[in-house]
This record gives sequence, C-alpha cells and structure tokens, in this order.
Amino acid sequence: MAPTENPSFILETRNLIKHFGGLTVANGINFSMPVGELRCLIGPNGAGKTTFFNLLTGVIRPSKGNIFFRGKNITNIPSHKIARLGIARAYQVPNIYEGQTVFENIRIAFQQKYEIFNPFASSRRLDGINDKVEEILNRFSLYSKRDIHAAKLAHGEKKRLELGITLACEPKLLLLDEPSAGLTTAETEEIIPVINDISSQKVSILVIEHDMKLVKQIAFSITVLHHGDILFEGSPEEIEANEDVRKVYLGGDQDWY
Repeated sequence: MAPTENPSFILETRNLIKHFGGLTVANGINFSMPVGELRCLIGPNGAGKTTFFNLLTGVIRPSKGNIFFRGKNITNIPSHKIARLGIARAYQVPNIYEGQTVFENIRIAFQQKYEIFNPFASSRRLDGINDKVEEILNRFSLYSKRDIHAAKLAHGEKKRLELGITLACEPKLLLLDEPSAGLTTAETEEIIPVINDISSQKVSILVIEHDMKLVKQIAFSITVLHHGDILFEGSPEEIEANEDVRKVYLGGDQDWY
C-alpha cells in the first residue's frame, strides 16, 4: 500500500487487527492523529491500549492492517528502526540506568542518537552533547540531581528522568504509558507542566492514562478504546458528556470523570 499523502497526520492506522490465538485484542482500529497534537488514549482495563502501543512501536506485529508514521508505512518494521524514524516510548515503570548518574543517563541517550561512542571523538562534539544534557536537566528540574545515581531518585524524579531520556532521542512522536502510575498527587502535579512543555516543542504526544483529572488538564482530544476498537473520540468535554463512554466505565455513574 502506498503511503498516505496527508502530511497533516503524524500517525495513522488502517484496519489494524491483532489476534492472540482465538483472542482478538485489536479489532480493526482506524486511528489518525494530527501533527503536534497531545492526544490521550483511555479505556477500561483490557481495552487494548498497551497492545496498541506495542503494535505502533513494533514490539508485536499486526495480524492485519497498516500503520503509517509521517506518511511512511511502518507496518512490520523492526522496533529499533521505528525508534530511529522518530517514535519514542516511556513506560509505566521508568526504563533508566539505575547504576549511572542522572547526567550519564541523558548523555547516553544523546550518544545513542548521534552514534558518538568513539573515545577519540572530537571535544567539540562531546561538548555539544554535554550542553544538550545540561539543557534537559534544567528543563526537567533535575540539575541539582545531576551527579546522583538514578537508583536514589524518588519515583517522580525517575519519571522525569525517563522523559528527559526520551526527549534526548529527539522524537517526532512520544508515546507515554501511564505517566502518573505510582505517583503521589503532588508528583502528578509536577509531571503536568513537563508534559505540556514537551508538547510546546512541537512534539506530538500520545498518552495512555487512567487518571482522568490529569487527562483533562493535558489533552487536546481523547480517544476511547473498548474491546480493541475505538468507541468514541472527541474533546474532553465531549468525552465527559458521552453516555456510551460513561456506561463503559461505571455503568452510567454521573461522577466517573
């Protein structure tokens, strides 16, 4: 299939299907996301949200259908090549090097991005990388922790560090898998401006999230998954008012949101 000609979409899927034996976990998902959008993906447990992320990043391959990133068909492309194209993912449990310092974690990400591992690399190139690391440390309020081993960070700080690592990959599309998981209320409040700051840098962001208070504070729009397919899409206000969405979550409870 030829690539889509619509450059306004960062991500599209067409009739995306995934079977595990007799179980269908993605049931013909047709999804499109405009460039620069911050979209939240919600749905009850088992709706297919994590499976959808795994399909987008090449962790698993679809049984049928196509995935397009910036107009390029990336269906069945290996996950490391998808990452190089500009899709980065942050997980529920922070994926960091706990034995390395905060500074080293982010520098490693930049070195991987620019393939600078030669010990004889020019000092100018290394200084340029270090400057980029310092910038991210400041943006994510981690500068004071720069020389601390990542294992000693609080959970919320580890989340911010992982976001800094993913941003060092300079993604066009960032996938966040429950960024508030395990965070206190205060830590969740701290992560909101971080996500909004990334969005302001023209990075498209797709977020799986259960915390509806967080969703309402960050989402441009929301997609609701149910039984492996899209139930409804709309603004936070439209989602809140939709009877089908309300029934899926709490059987019609008016205060679910």
